[in-house]
Amino acid sequence: MCMIIFVYGQDNYRSRVYVNQLIEKFEKERDPERTNVIRLDAMSEKAEDLWNATLSAPFLAEKRMVILEHPISASGQENFRKKLKEKIEAQEIPDSTILIVYEQTDTFKKKEQKELFATLAQQKFSQRFDNLDQRHLTAWIAAEVQSNGGEIHHKAAQLLASRIPEDH
Repeated sequence: MCMIIFVYGQDNYRSRVYVNQLIEKFEKERDPERTNVIRLDAMSEKAEDLWNATLSAPFLAEKRMVILEHPISASGQENFRKKLKEKIEAQEIPDSTILIVYEQTDTFKKKEQKELFATLAQQKFSQRFDNLDQRHLTAWIAAEVQSNGGEIHHKAAQLLASRIPEDH
């Protein structure tokens, strides 16, 4: 069965970092030549190109990673959304594909958008990134500084967090 990873939510920074970490891990473990990772934005790509990427076999490898950005929110992709939902439910995405679906929101208006969102949100590897409140943002800032080899005083992290708008 194909691995589907759904990454979505309002916190676009942390969600992008997460997707980039998934790509780095895949390239390190499975694709050092970087020939089997493809990233397409449904806002600018034709449905045919999205399908070709999603359904193609890997090049001289067991797996390939396909990152589809904004397939739910992209205008003009109604048929693609409907067909993607059907293929996911029928388990017709190739087993050789690791499919990452990335959305920068979790609020949709159209029926087919809501239906695809619901299908993706039920996937085993669904990861939601909500905006952090001030307390969690302060802790996240401190952890990020530390993970990059730095040090930050708690009050400085609080000051930085207070300068970031609530809807960051």
